[in-house]
Amino acid sequence: MAILSEHVRKSLIRVIPGAFVFGAAIEWFMINVSVGQETFYDVATRKQIERMQEVVYHQEEADERTESAQGDAAQNQLT
Repeated sequence: MAILSEHVRKSLIRVIPGAFVFGAAIEWFMINVSVGQETFYDVATRKQIERMQEVVYHQEEADERTESAQGDAAQNQLT
């Protein structure tokens, strides 16, 4: 028993290569075409770096608050 009918199989054989070509064309466009001074990957890389810096900044803030709270708790125990 065939999982896909003959008509569906032939349709997929026609569509899938076109989808690969279309995807390759989009990738080429994103790599090589600049809008202003930047390509898509320049923007994506910059945004990823900004997000990573923000995470590090918030982690450092949280660490400082934790250290401050621990110092306050230790000080309160001494008094």
